[in-house]
Amino acid sequence: MIVQPEAVTAHRDNVLPAGIDLHDPVAQTAHERVNCLLAHAFTNRVGPDGLDNGVARADAPRVEVEHFEQSVLRRTEGWVNLRVADEDAPRLPVKAQASADGDEIDGDVVRVTPKHMQGWAFAQETPNGAGMMVRGPEDPPLGKGSAQLEVDSTGGWILGKAAYQGTPLADFTRLSYWTYRQASVSPAVAIALQFNIDRDLTDADESYQGRLVYEPYYTKTVLTGVWQQWNTQDDAAPGNWWFTKAPQNTPVTGCAISDPCTWSELLAKFPNAGVHRAFGAVILKAGGGWAGGFVGNTDALAIGVDGDTTVYDFEPGGDGHEDEDEDENEHGDDD
Repeated sequence: MIVQPEAVTAHRDNVLPAGIDLHDPVAQTAHERVNCLLAHAFTNRVGPDGLDNGVARADAPRVEVEHFEQSVLRRTEGWVNLRVADEDAPRLPVKAQASADGDEIDGDVVRVTPKHMQGWAFAQETPNGAGMMVRGPEDPPLGKGSAQLEVDSTGGWILGKAAYQGTPLADFTRLSYWTYRQASVSPAVAIALQFNIDRDLTDADESYQGRLVYEPYYTKTVLTGVWQQWNTQDDAAPGNWWFTKAPQNTPVTGCAISDPCTWSELLAKFPNAGVHRAFGAVILKAGGGWAGGFVGNTDALAIGVDGDTTVYDFEPGGDGHEDEDEDENEHGDDD
C-alpha cells in the first residue's frame, strides 16, 4: 500500500525525474519535458535533494508521482506531491461493464484514485487549467466518478501514464474511452486520446517523434451534458487519427490533422509504428488552443493488447472502494 505522505517530503523547485538532463535540447520545451517525465516518473528514482549540474540525482527511494502542480514551463518550477509506493498497488481483477448505452468490456478494472494513481498523473502542458478526480458528472460509465480536465483558451492539460512502451499499434485489440463535455464554446471538441509514438519500432531512430492523436469530432457528433463512448478502431470515414510531427503528419502519405486516417489506414501506412520505447505514454488531453475554454470528463478507458484488456476507472477517492472516499477530497489532496 502507499506509505503515508510524511515518509517522503518532496519540495518544490528541487525534484525532477532521475536522469533528465535539463541542458539537453530534448528536454527544453514544456511539451517534451512532460513527455520525459511521464516516461521516467514511475520507473526511475527521484532525488529530492536537488540537481547535480542540471541532472536530477538518483539516490532517493523509489517514488510514485501523485499529480503535478500547475506549472511545468520553467526549470525553477519543479514536480511535487510524490510518495513512496508499493509496486503491488491495488489492481481489481473484476469484469468491467460500462453503462447500458455502451459496449460491454471484458477486462480487468484498475481503479485510479488520488491516493492510488496507479502510475497516472495530471500535468499542465500550457497555461491555464486544472486536472482532478471528481464525482460524476451525472452517471459515469464506471463507478461514481471520473477524471476532469479544465482549460482556458490557451491551456492544455493532460492525464497521462508511462505505459505500453514498445507495443506495436497492430497489437492493440481494444482502444475505447468515454467522455463528457460540461462546457465548451466550440461545438466539436472532446478530450482526445493520444500516444507518444514511434513511427517505426524496427529502425534505429529513438528520438522523440511526437504523438498520435485520436479526436472524435471528425466522424462523430460530440454532445454537451451526455456521456459518450468512442471506439477509436471503428474505421469510420474519413478517419480520426493524426500525427503531430513530420514526416508522418504529411497529408496523403501520412496522417495529418487536415487529412486524418482510419485505424486500418494508419496500420497500412505505418505497419511498424508503435508506442515509443523511451518516451512511451498513453495520454488523455484537453486543450491546446481551444478558443473559449473547455471543461470535460473522461472515464472507462479500455486498452487491450493481444486480447488482454485493462479498463481504467477514474474515481475521486477511497482504496479502490467506491464507499470509502470520505477521507479524500476530490482534488486528491492529502491535507
